[in-house]
Amino acid sequence: MTGFQIVPHNYENCYINEGLAQCLATMYAARLVNQRDPKLRDSPIYGTVTTGQVWRFLALTKDMKAMVDLNDRYLTPVDELLGILVKLTCEK
Repeated sequence: MTGFQIVPHNYENCYINEGLAQCLATMYAARLVNQRDPKLRDSPIYGTVTTGQVWRFLALTKDMKAMVDLNDRYLTPVDELLGILVKLTCEK
C-alpha cells in the first residue's frame, strides 16, 4: 500500500469538502495496512480530494491526526500542483 491516495470527486460545481470524509476513510485504511510493514509504519499517509479542477490536500500522521490544507489548489498553474504532488510522493 502506498502512502498517497487520490479520491476523485466527480460532481461538477460541487463543494470539494464533500469528498473529505471518503478520503480520510481511505487514508485510515491505508494506515491500518501500512502498520504491518515496519518500513511504512511511521510514514504519514497523504491524500487529495479533487473535482479535476480544484484540489484539496490532506495528511494523516502516525498519531492518527488528520491535517487538511484549507487552501484550494487549482489545475492551473499546473507547476504548483505538480510540485505538491512530487513533494508528497517523494517524501520518506
